[in-house]
Amino acid sequence: MKLSSCLLSALVSLSTYVSASGTSDVADLSTKSTEEFNKFIEEHPLVLAKFFAPWCGHCKRLAPEYEIAATELKDQNIALVEVDCEQNQALCAEHKIQSYPTLYVFKSLDSKSQYQGGRTAEDIVKYMKKELLPSSTKVTEENLEEFKSQGPVSVIGFTNDKESNATFTAVSDALHHEYNVGFSNDAEFAKSLGVSSFPALVVLSDFLDTPSVYDAESAGEDFDFNQDNLALAVIRASIAPAGEIAPETFRAYMTSKLPLGYIFYTTPEERETYEKAILSFAKEVKDKLSIGLIDASKFGSHAGNLNLEENFPAFSIHDMEKNRKFPLLDKEFSIENVIEFVKDFVAGKVEPNLKSDPVPESQDGPVYTVVGLNYNEIVFDDDKDVLLEIYAPWCGHCKQLAPTYEELGALYFNNDEFKDKVVVAKVDHPSNEIDIQIEGYPTIMLFPAGKKDEPITYKGARNLEALNDFIRDNGAHKIDGIAASKKAAPKAKKAKKSKRSKKAGKKAKKEAKKAENTNDEL
Repeated sequence: MKLSSCLLSALVSLSTYVSASGTSDVADLSTKSTEEFNKFIEEHPLVLAKFFAPWCGHCKRLAPEYEIAATELKDQNIALVEVDCEQNQALCAEHKIQSYPTLYVFKSLDSKSQYQGGRTAEDIVKYMKKELLPSSTKVTEENLEEFKSQGPVSVIGFTNDKESNATFTAVSDALHHEYNVGFSNDAEFAKSLGVSSFPALVVLSDFLDTPSVYDAESAGEDFDFNQDNLALAVIRASIAPAGEIAPETFRAYMTSKLPLGYIFYTTPEERETYEKAILSFAKEVKDKLSIGLIDASKFGSHAGNLNLEENFPAFSIHDMEKNRKFPLLDKEFSIENVIEFVKDFVAGKVEPNLKSDPVPESQDGPVYTVVGLNYNEIVFDDDKDVLLEIYAPWCGHCKQLAPTYEELGALYFNNDEFKDKVVVAKVDHPSNEIDIQIEGYPTIMLFPAGKKDEPITYKGARNLEALNDFIRDNGAHKIDGIAASKKAAPKAKKAKKSKRSKKAGKKAKKEAKKAENTNDEL
């Protein structure tokens, strides 16, 4: 049986990328250029790419499962590859890798979506096999009810040109694992669902009374039919007003980029009462913020993260984009007070409740201590390059980094020329609220002088040389702390020697004078 030239090319290509041991079905692209990586993607109809770091614990746990999945999927013409970001920082930067491991599904260079499945071999195999199926189906007025019955949330894209069709195809590729996705170009059908113009997106859900429409009229001047906006519109429309906040729903709340209001309840009866009382209002404000209910008997400890005491029922709003908390503290809990509080929040009348350790009286060590109350003062000092470690006291990796980080800080703190140009700082993240979203500890970020709105996240090795080079290469002042320290060492040694010589000379004169005096006495 003769293989097609396309398949043969793919198999030959894959064979050239396997690991040096020759036993892995995962193609290692860690040392390949962007051009070579892109060529590999183009030569394979479906690729799952894992971007990782060798020191990452989650990556180590994923590795054997990833290998098993690669072996099971190779006969399906699905390629699994990996890129070590320690070896290939340029490629990882190009794909905007912010955390490890990050997995992307490629159907082509123009069709890339983040893997959202589980991390067992079984999960990976199931997810990737579904990627082989069409991501959307044609929807008409006649089959609409049948289409809607396939899931609680249904998405329909209305397109009428090549560009919008390509955009919606990319969206359906990214969302079809979680939602019912369909397409249409029927103008009359679109009009019946409330669409005013093409292109448009319609979301139908079991908990919305009317379709949620995203088109030029509904979005106004902010309308842009791109992949990010469409995905965000789907996520927001899929969140149930007065729904349950739980592990399985939290990701949707988090990725919606809307503030989230938490109503803590203690009994099923309380939950039912609060849901009925708040539901209508939650629907009214759903485009401004989400309101959900959370079981205090299971997740009561989360109240502390929202600047609440564990005294229930209770309410707090969390603006996750800015990491600001707005707990209802001045009035007792009631749905009436919650509604009034939310109205004030939407109107911009509520100030955030900032969690912060006390501001240190002085900064005497090589590593500055940042807290919530002095965060802007230190980090956004526009004259200085500021390297900030965001850590947690219980984090093992943070503890391992500590001595190296102190040594790094000393390179600048102990240098009179550079101490006012480079600051190495740290913040205890669980105890202090700052305007940064992170995905793990430690997170190290550089805020260059003059470019405070363009912080750079560090992804390299956690050793003195690599951190020093990161500050030198990315800071506005381009200071090499290690080189400056070495240069200063001979001067310090010479100065010390000179000081010793002067001291010895003074001692000799003193002894000579003493001898003279003694002689006089004789």
